[in-house]
Formats: sequence, C-alpha cells, structure tokens
Amino acid sequence: MKHLHSYALILLLCGLFSTTVQAASFNCLKASTPMEKIICSDMQLSLADEYMGHLYFAKLASIENIKPFKKFHRSWLKGRQEECPGFEVSCLLRSYREYTQRLNQDMPALWRKKGSNQYTWWRHIKVGADMPELLFAVHMTVSQDAQDFAALFDGARAKPANKAFYKDQRYSFYIQSIDIYQNFKNIQSIQNIESETYGAAYSFSPIKVGDFNFDGHADISAHKFVGSVNSPTHYWLFQPTTKQFMYSGALSAISSAEFFINKKLIKSSWRSSCCHHGEDYYKVVEGVVQKLYQKSFKCEGNGKGCTYTLTRWVKGEPVIIINKEGLRDSFDWVSEDIADL
Repeated sequence: MKHLHSYALILLLCGLFSTTVQAASFNCLKASTPMEKIICSDMQLSLADEYMGHLYFAKLASIENIKPFKKFHRSWLKGRQEECPGFEVSCLLRSYREYTQRLNQDMPALWRKKGSNQYTWWRHIKVGADMPELLFAVHMTVSQDAQDFAALFDGARAKPANKAFYKDQRYSFYIQSIDIYQNFKNIQSIQNIESETYGAAYSFSPIKVGDFNFDGHADISAHKFVGSVNSPTHYWLFQPTTKQFMYSGALSAISSAEFFINKKLIKSSWRSSCCHHGEDYYKVVEGVVQKLYQKSFKCEGNGKGCTYTLTRWVKGEPVIIINKEGLRDSFDWVSEDIADL
C-alpha cells in the first residue's frame, strides 16, 4: 500500500507538471524535485512562491547580518516539506501564507524584472474584519531618466544593506495595473491605470489605503499625477457584497482630498488662479458623495480688495450664506467653524 501511494503521488506530480508552467521564484523549466514540480503545476502555489522569493530578496537587501536570516529561511524550507509531506496544495498554501506574512511585517517588496524597466510592488492589506488579508501586486515602470535607480535596485539585491538604497532620492513611478489576490488566488485585476507618483526607493508606496467612504472597509487610491495644488487621485472603493474594488468617479473628481474619519467628512483644497482659492466640503450619504459647503477667497486687481464667500448646497443647489468684501488679502481668510460639519 505504501508503494502504491508513492506511485500514485509520482503520477500526480507528473500529470500536474505537464500542464502550463507558471511563474515561481525559480525556473520551472528546470524543476526537478517533487516540491518544485508541485509548485510549478499549481497557479496559486506558483504565485505564493514567486511572492515569497521577492520578499526574501527584499529582506536580504535590508539587513546587515544575513547569516541568521538565511538560516531561518532554510529552516522554513525544510519545515515546509516536513509540515506537508504529501505535498497537499492547501497545506503548502497555508505554510506560504504564514511565512510571507511574517516577512512582510517589516517592509513591502519591490521587485524589478531582470533586464527591464518594469517593477512589481507587493503588499498585504486587511480590508475588513470579516475578510482575510488581500495581497496587492502593483505593476509599474520607473521614469526613463532614473537609470541609476535600476542600478541601485540591482545593487540592493546583490549587496545586502546597500546604504545608497536608503537615501532619500526620489523617482517617478508610472502605475500600469493592479492584481489583487486572496489566498494567492487572483480575485481582481485593475487595468489601464493612468497614474504617476513618486517616492524614495526604500519607503515608496504606489497605492494608499484608507476608509474613503466611511463604511468600515479599507479602500485604495493612487495619484493620477504628482502635483502640489489641485492634485487629482484615483479611488477604488471596496464593495462588501461583490468583494471587489469599484472605481469611484465622484471621489476621483475631488482634488487634494483630506479624509476626516471622526466627522465622516472630506475636505478638498483647490486653486483656480493666483488670486482665487478655496475649500470644498463633502459627505458620503448612503454611498453617494454630496457637496455640503464651499469656502472661497478671491482677490481682484481693481483696488476693491478681496472677497470671502461661504456657500452651502441645499438639495443640490448652491446658496450663499456669507459674503464679505473689501478684505485686504488672503491672510484675512475667515476660519469660523461651520456648525453642521
């Protein structure tokens, strides 16, 4: 019976390996051991192994003394097989999930595709109390004038604790797509993203996480482009019923947004010219973004001074409730509290 079990396992591995070869942390065309073959035959396991490899090298590049970490990693590789002697996919996925979550505690992984300008940034995100963590893979390129970043990144892989990698030198990143995984299974792909952002190599985060519609679930955002004024942002809101992230055109139309969780309030700062700027205030009511108020400060060049206007939206229509003229300049900004915000 024992021999029959071993023979059946060999047939299973051979049959699985004959299917489409997947990506992994190693070359699947050279897979020789039963563990390597089972990894290459299963899409979820292959993704888990690829992600683990990216995290491993990112961790390796960030520490001075690599010997204890390498020993710890070898111990996990050995324990993985001892924990799952029958190469059960569910058992291996659990082992990968626990190990990668442990590696991911210190830093996300940024991975460069060899010989290219393409990078993948990985991060675990807890969406809600009723769901397991999701794994996000953000695919992007780096600005062409940042060839030193590519060299720096390869150096960080080759030379542990490369000090230059942690200098506050900033680069432009262009996001192309986002893949979202649950238990290493792809549950959503967000394509055709027009997004430019920037950051330092060691602290860069291409997407932001927050409860942008105040429903208790984590949502994601990414800059449309980098700017200090009227900065636009893409927002994708998590939908509890479908377990998907849906693009919000209403939120994405709000520039330079700040979110105040305690008041469930959104503030947008804007500037239409050198002499006209203001703030808009919004709330999300039953999933719908509604404009509440606008503070506007406008200065004329005709000697009449500046005008402060506070406008309230009532049933979707603007109603001016304060209009102060003859102010000196923008330093006379009126900062009174709005009672129902």
